[in-house]
Amino acid sequence: MVLTEPATFLHACERLGVIEEPLTPSWQRRIAFAFLFPQR
Repeated sequence: MVLTEPATFLHACERLGVIEEPLTPSWQRRIAFAFLFPQR
């Protein structure tokens, strides 16, 4: 899962490929951890 904007994210789905979806409360409950990429 990759957050693309504050309320949308990318993820891979076996039959659909990579898709962008809204970050709904049900998806938020599935997040196990998060991190930021280092800034240069």
